[in-house]
Amino acid sequence: MGLNLTDQESALAANVHSLERGRVTSSAPASHSPMNRDYQIRFVAGFLALLTAACVTLAWINFRKGAQIVVPFDGVTWAERDGAVIADRVVANGPGARAGIEAGDRLVAVEEKPVSRVEQVTRQMYQRGALFSISYSLVRGSIPFDVKPILGIYRRASNDWLRAICLIYL
Repeated sequence: MGLNLTDQESALAANVHSLERGRVTSSAPASHSPMNRDYQIRFVAGFLALLTAACVTLAWINFRKGAQIVVPFDGVTWAERDGAVIADRVVANGPGARAGIEAGDRLVAVEEKPVSRVEQVTRQMYQRGALFSISYSLVRGSIPFDVKPILGIYRRASNDWLRAICLIYL
């Protein structure tokens, strides 16, 4: 205990720099050393690059698969009104019009299964598939009747330019 300042300095290890003498050192690790921060930035940049590459790849796969899907079309826009499915619009000379469906007809069943929602009609159309006939049970006024339109293929407008813009923004 009786050591003076010069004895303490000489008692320090030889590898301690003279500028560090007299400072109190902490045993806690440095929170953000420049090297750790550099690795964090590189890791995040690499992760974001991989994420971007995955998004572009999935967008391309979606683009290619979307062109292969065949959407069945009956030529009728169905709407839900008062718990019933009603023919809202019928495309002139479409499959529904050729089968005898008119605007205002109430759809009771598809393929002998009762329907109360448009989603049920769409599901049945996809199960039958395009270029096949489908059985509709309808009511016009108070007269029930059945029709069998042959489902066509829905011709979508090509939105490829919109998809290209999305990929560019991505």
